[in-house]
Amino acid sequence: MQRPRAQTIHNNDCTEVRPFPTQNQEPTTQTGFDFDLPSTSAAAAAAAAAAANATRGDSFPLLPILPMSAVELSPTPSSARNPVYFLDMEVSGKAIGRILIEVCANVAPRMAANFHSLIVHQRGFGYKGCSVFQVWNNESITTGDFELQNGRGGYSALEERFFMPDKSGLPAKRGAVGMRRGLHRYDNNGFVGSQFRMVINDVRTFTAIFGYIIEGIEVLDEIASAGDANGTPTVSISIKDCGVYGVGTFKTDKLLCSPDRLA
Repeated sequence: MQRPRAQTIHNNDCTEVRPFPTQNQEPTTQTGFDFDLPSTSAAAAAAAAAAANATRGDSFPLLPILPMSAVELSPTPSSARNPVYFLDMEVSGKAIGRILIEVCANVAPRMAANFHSLIVHQRGFGYKGCSVFQVWNNESITTGDFELQNGRGGYSALEERFFMPDKSGLPAKRGAVGMRRGLHRYDNNGFVGSQFRMVINDVRTFTAIFGYIIEGIEVLDEIASAGDANGTPTVSISIKDCGVYGVGTFKTDKLLCSPDRLA
């Protein structure tokens, strides 16, 4: 008759497996944890681990492995940590109001860094004084070409003059703000620089969205009425001033970068 190879003894906190000794072999003991049985205490588990360690003669203590409870991880940080910027707009030299933009740095970090640098003129150039060079009444307005003011110039404030935008996955709904691929030789690669657009009505084909207007949408509507059928402004429109408005200064129901408000 073949001898059984091992015997198993159960107790409250662990399962102990004891092999039968073979010829010229001393009995050994191996202890493992039975995760089908709830542990009564961390102390009991630690004691079982220590016993196994002592039997094997390990030089380092064996830490007990306890079952892990499920943890829910948020896909993005809280929107309250995202920055809010202002654009003071003027038409024909007259101030018409302020636009506040929450930038979703939690899902578009590179575009957020670029926008921040340009809006505060961190490298000596940026959005202050930029003209709005394109106005589509039912679609969007475009600005950010600080170099030529016509959609053929401008570049980023990052180390690369042009870069691939983040895949933020943010929808281009009314009030969305996103990078625009300018009319230059880098277009075929999908790179962006400094030009950006503000969406008047939903345009689901737009990508590279990095923020949302949280206040001043009526200013955008007023600008939108100043464009002809070809998208050319009929009057002078520009960013008179711009800068940082705050970080997390609005109530949660006003911020738009939270995942539950992006549907």
